[in-house]
Amino acid sequence: MPPAAEVYAERVLVKGHTAECPQSEPRRYAWQSDGHLCVGTLAEYATAWEQGHCYGDLELSAELRTWSETYPLQVRPLTTDDNWISYQLAAGNESVNLSIDGRS
Repeated sequence: MPPAAEVYAERVLVKGHTAECPQSEPRRYAWQSDGHLCVGTLAEYATAWEQGHCYGDLELSAELRTWSETYPLQVRPLTTDDNWISYQLAAGNESVNLSIDGRS
């Protein structure tokens, strides 16, 4: 598969795969949220991250795990526009973009 290939699935950009590839589905990760084990895609983690960032009352682990791998979470600010701050959360070859209300 060409390295430039990519596909969006469940709000997650998966690089290095096309829609026809069986590995184009987002990974299922495990992480801790306020001491509880959670399982989901990077998009689901991003939703929890957004809530914790906006309301400051959620403690999330900074790494995501699969059965055999550990992925450090990378957070990159993208833009600030009209009180909205855009971020990209990435783990391995997957990423999710999200925007947070900067007024909160």
